[in-house]
Amino acid sequence: MPAINATQLVSVRTTTTDGTITTGATYRTKAGYAYLVKVTAVCTDGTTTAAYVRIAAFEHSSAGTLSLIGSVTSVHTAEDLAAPGDCTMDADDTNKDIRVRITGDPGRTLKWNISAEVISSPN
Repeated sequence: MPAINATQLVSVRTTTTDGTITTGATYRTKAGYAYLVKVTAVCTDGTTTAAYVRIAAFEHSSAGTLSLIGSVTSVHTAEDLAAPGDCTMDADDTNKDIRVRITGDPGRTLKWNISAEVISSPN
């Protein structure tokens, strides 16, 4: 029986100070690979908290194009933000990165911990 494919866990910390969409984390891809990414993110300023779980599939084709396959699935969202925050993923085809995109809360400095579980497979 073959061994199970290795899972790579990536974790970063970052801060937001407003409600602008920003890149919270990136994962560099390789041509000819497919990726399944599960992102878990939590943020707080000690009073206000939000948490998110998202899953998405990506393909970095042998021709060199990075694409989101289907859509990002929202598994869990919990917020007590004054303005709706968000956590999602997208494909940055220019830099060939999978990006975790976060939105904070206007007027609050939120400290984020973003963890990504990445499973990849060569084509």
